[in-house]
Amino acid sequence: MRQDVRGYPVDTESDAAVIAFNTCIARFFEFRADAAEYADAAIAVDPDCAMAQLLKGYLLMGAQSRKMLPVIQAHMDAAAAKGLDSRGQGWLAGLEALHGNDLAAASTAFYAHLAEWPVDLFILKQMQQQSLFWRGRSLDLRDSMLRVSHAWTEDLEGYGHYQGMLAFGYEEAGDYAAAERHGRASVVRNPDDIWGIHSVAHVLEMQGRHAEGIQWLNYPLDAWADRAPLARHIWWHRALFHWDSGDYEGALDLFDNAVYPGDSAAYIDIQNATALLWRLEMTGVDVGDRWEVMAGQAETILDDQLLAFTDTHIAAALNRTGRGEAVARHRQTLAERADGDGWGAKLTQDATLPLADAVQAYFNGDYARACDGFLSCMEDWSRVGGSHAQRDLYAQALIDSAVKAGRKPLAQALLAERGAQHAASKGVPYWRAQMAA
Repeated sequence: MRQDVRGYPVDTESDAAVIAFNTCIARFFEFRADAAEYADAAIAVDPDCAMAQLLKGYLLMGAQSRKMLPVIQAHMDAAAAKGLDSRGQGWLAGLEALHGNDLAAASTAFYAHLAEWPVDLFILKQMQQQSLFWRGRSLDLRDSMLRVSHAWTEDLEGYGHYQGMLAFGYEEAGDYAAAERHGRASVVRNPDDIWGIHSVAHVLEMQGRHAEGIQWLNYPLDAWADRAPLARHIWWHRALFHWDSGDYEGALDLFDNAVYPGDSAAYIDIQNATALLWRLEMTGVDVGDRWEVMAGQAETILDDQLLAFTDTHIAAALNRTGRGEAVARHRQTLAERADGDGWGAKLTQDATLPLADAVQAYFNGDYARACDGFLSCMEDWSRVGGSHAQRDLYAQALIDSAVKAGRKPLAQALLAERGAQHAASKGVPYWRAQMAA
């Protein structure tokens, strides 16, 4: 049996398989498009390597596609058939929970695994980006990183990536000073750590430091050409800095050239495009026909994708473009997913369906019903996942609904809250002017 770069066992006698396994994880942490090729290479060299089979399963899981579930199951079956050591059992338990769309159970499995294997960097990332992030577990994003801090030292392979994840955890927990310190340090240690770059962008967004954010993300548009789709999400962050500072042309230019430059049905691209276009329109910007291509792509995945957060954005794209049949089919799909007692069903009942219905009311022009819908599930917004910056879209839609519905006391209260939290946002004076008109 061989060991990975952090000294943990990999069930193979092939040096080539271990090299490919390590390279895959290294490329994955830099969000390189070719990461999966190295998992395939490890399997090709040693099909009996259970860890390589599980690694490929996790990479496929990242697409959040129901169509991939049978393929992922085949990789899990291949791994289980070989017999698993303690590390492999932990990897399998987490992947099985993700495969079953039980993100809470996945977190439980990852916590147990990391107690025994605290520098298992790949699983640490799976916990942060899969089971915690997509449940909106803000404090756990920080605490899960701190829970393994005793085992991480600066000379350990991957420490910079650990710092980038720690930075993101601190940011979501609201400790912006610690988040910025660790995020900038991770980028100094490894300029290719775009997750660290991303973590600092979140800090600057939450603190309303728009000019600094634009400068922080002042890279050539092809700087991360092989790092899609996270690269496009980082450009979305830069577009938010432009939007929130009132530079709407700058935001539209980034939409066309970097955020959504071509046809894509990748879930994160649908999220980015929907969230930016809706924000722009809520502040009075004419976005032309930019919804149409993206909404067509969103329609292709409405039965396929797994994330509640994506479902709310699909609902927006379909309703905004008047795709009535697709809206009805999506609503029926959500109703079917809500029919049950499991983790996913409960989430759909409490948050995804109410949000989708509020979104439909908004785009149908029934702003009073949209207000009621957004308010009814406000305490559950975080459960659909995403970051504070991403879920801020729901708060903006509620404000816009209240203003357009003529619910002045509610709008005043919401704008008072937003003015205190986002004092530099150009949206605040815009909505106040609309309310006074």
